Amino acid sequence: MKKITLCIPLVVFTVLLLSCGGVGVDREGSSGESCAESSEKVKHTSQTTSVKEVEVATKVTAETEQKTQELLDEGENYKIYEMYAEDEMYYSYEVYDDDQNILDMGCHHGLGGVGISKRGSLLVLRYHSGSPVFHERYYDISRGIVSRFFWRPVQNTDKYVAYFDYKESDKTVLVIQDIFNPEEFYLEIERDFSDFVMKDIAQAEFIESETKLEITYWINPNDQVVTEIIDLERDR
Repeated sequence: MKKITLCIPLVVFTVLLLSCGGVGVDREGSSGESCAESSEKVKHTSQTTSVKEVEVATKVTAETEQKTQELLDEGENYKIYEMYAEDEMYYSYEVYDDDQNILDMGCHHGLGGVGISKRGSLLVLRYHSGSPVFHERYYDISRGIVSRFFWRPVQNTDKYVAYFDYKESDKTVLVIQDIFNPEEFYLEIERDFSDFVMKDIAQAEFIESETKLEITYWINPNDQVVTEIIDLERDR
């Protein structure tokens, strides 16, 4: 259990994250630790975040009166704020279900940007922590569920997400998994991937009713560019 302070408009929330899902990894090119990155460094037992799983204690301090905030963007199910504290800029966000109950909230340093958009049937939060590093989290508003953060995913659908990840001994693998529950589907593809796959976004597309992934990536030796079609069921 890890104690995290989230920067939320006008109020400092001290959150005891009981279950958030996923394990964060420090990546090359990161420019400072965000609230979200801090939570990702804790090992959890679940892959989704629920308001029921989060105990929130609010504490108003004199510091909150010194903060200024500005609403940058809002939609039917989210709000993004720009905040200043002690001459530092932060972005904070809130994501709501259709009854306007909070599904997720968080903040990170203003060195990067934050955006929320609709992609298919999902709401997608993307924040940057220094080029070309970005993270994405997915929300199924209709089901009221939240994914963990994924580091530089190469492609996603309403069901699957594909991304490169480091394994033991810095071995790179391509992971394809169910966005919200890897126990439903999880596949690791091992190739002699070049280090470039962790620095350059691969071109990828789920095809044939999401039964296959067509992906172009860098491979050793000599950083060759290869295009492959991965059959999700055959290679599982």
